[in-house]
Amino acid sequence: MQQNQAPGSTRRVNQTARSRSSFKQEERFYTPEHFERYQGAVRKPFEILAEASDFYVEVRDRDLQKAKARLEEACTLIGANALHSVKYWTTTGREAGRGRGIHRFTVHHYRGEPCFVGCPNPKGRTAARDVPFDLNERAHLFVRQRAPEPKDHSKIFKFLALAFFLLSFGSLSVFSRSLGEPGFFAGLIAMAVCIVAAALLSPGYGTAPYSIKLKEGAVLQEDHHEL
Repeated sequence: MQQNQAPGSTRRVNQTARSRSSFKQEERFYTPEHFERYQGAVRKPFEILAEASDFYVEVRDRDLQKAKARLEEACTLIGANALHSVKYWTTTGREAGRGRGIHRFTVHHYRGEPCFVGCPNPKGRTAARDVPFDLNERAHLFVRQRAPEPKDHSKIFKFLALAFFLLSFGSLSVFSRSLGEPGFFAGLIAMAVCIVAAALLSPGYGTAPYSIKLKEGAVLQEDHHEL
């Protein structure tokens, strides 16, 4: 895979989430109606109320809109409504074309730091008790309990497909010589089944929905509590 643009390291934003104790229980906040993505710091009128400071979210997909949707999905699973320090870059993937040659395609990558943003407002729809001030702990719990992330097995399936194809082609030759026309058709059917099975089972590149990963130097917490 060729990388077209280096993502760079995630820049630290000079903003810190305020502690739960700094807010009154009855205080209310105006929060964004839609998921927010910030290339740098969170912009006014919002501020960071909570942050998963030990983690970053990274997604990739061949479809740009799906990549954006998966980015939002990963954050909402832990209670975040925004990402700051977002980086976007593309890489070029390769796969065997339907005809001859190699098919090249663009893979879209996003990476950012999950947070919950809002601003104090007496008429806001979000009360302080509903703000996930424990966002970092939620992220730790989610990472501990999550199922293993889907992996890209396309290369393995391509290898198996090639192996089955060669095996079935050999069987086709053997059956044709030993059984004549019935053997030829049996081998041909075997080849078709192998090709269709490989196409259906192979997940292709870039289908892993998202990754919520620990930052370098951070350690996964071992305490156990419910969200």
